[in-house]
Amino acid sequence: MSWIKNKFFKNIHFYLITLLFSVVLTLVFAEITARVLWPTTWGVPAFAVPDPQRFYVLAKNYKGWWQDQPVQTNNFRMRDNRDYKVEKEANTFRILLLGDSVTFGDGNRLEETWAYQLENMLKSWEPNVDWQVWNAGVPGYDAVTELRTLKAIGPIYNPDLVIIGTYENDVISRNFDYRENAKATWLYELRSFLVKNSYLYHQLKRALNVASDNNFNSFMGKFIFSAFGHREREQRLLGPGYTMPVDVSKFELKHETVNRKSAAIPESEYHPSKNGILGVPPTDERYKSFEKANVELQNFHKSGRWDILFFINIAPDISSDGKEFVNGIHNGMNQYFLDLLGKDGVPVVSSYDAFWSYSPTEVPGAGGHSSATANKVKASILLDHLKNKFKQSGECIIGNISCSE
Repeated sequence: MSWIKNKFFKNIHFYLITLLFSVVLTLVFAEITARVLWPTTWGVPAFAVPDPQRFYVLAKNYKGWWQDQPVQTNNFRMRDNRDYKVEKEANTFRILLLGDSVTFGDGNRLEETWAYQLENMLKSWEPNVDWQVWNAGVPGYDAVTELRTLKAIGPIYNPDLVIIGTYENDVISRNFDYRENAKATWLYELRSFLVKNSYLYHQLKRALNVASDNNFNSFMGKFIFSAFGHREREQRLLGPGYTMPVDVSKFELKHETVNRKSAAIPESEYHPSKNGILGVPPTDERYKSFEKANVELQNFHKSGRWDILFFINIAPDISSDGKEFVNGIHNGMNQYFLDLLGKDGVPVVSSYDAFWSYSPTEVPGAGGHSSATANKVKASILLDHLKNKFKQSGECIIGNISCSE
């Protein structure tokens, strides 16, 4: 028997190489099979990829579907069909948008988002400026992840203005300190590689039907990545849709005369620590995370580190028959956001008042995942604010450029 043992150990390298080759060949075959069998109704995988501090970020150069609409990201992980470059021209004015799915444009084609419409409005108003409106909104983000995003990319991209899109569920923000300084482990890097490159990984994940619970301490939490929940929900979000594009050019704006004085008086005071929101009790600690993150953002503005503008994506309540906007809890909620975000003179703009000039059927989804027409209203509100901002000195100055008008 000793000669058998000696022969085995003599050839062990050959056996190990053969075994390794067999494993690699099997995985390659399995990957090819997974790609061939991948249903088109599942869309394209890897819309989002893991990030140790922000939980997840959008993938670079993704081209697929999200919320029934075609979606593309660029080389900077932002929603656009154009790649960007860090360097600026002499006439560049760069606006960085941070926010959640409302800013990203859930349910909208690229040209229907308020980010895209705002850039086109700015170009029409002042064509001599190289306007760059970069949409860094990410579905599921909140004040904490938006703050971490600004810290991560702000120094690199050097925006001239940062607009932070705020939505009502942002008050339920992630724990302010959780994973703030987390580093990527080898297992984390392996998972990231598989998420970005392997259809087999996503097939196995769907077979296991793993939901995201942000439990990074469990094996599943460390190795299985699902930014948007269980299999059925992810399939619904990432699958292709059949919604037709909307032409907003024929939609006429009619809110120029609306101002805060003509809006309805709040029926009652709102504060999340008293009223709660979306079923989350008033005692929930995440409300404090929201306020703490916004204090830090406000300090960036007051210190001159970044020029920040808060934009509140909100609309009045809708009547029971759906035909008109009515006074309700969103009036008090709007005032809460204006007071909180606008402390110490930090600029804040709300879409709330403008929507009183329309019916809900004209601007579907005005208070949340807005339609193309509602986004046109939002873009025009920001355009008006920026025009006034650039004219504050008495003459129109955009960065280092004098307006042509």
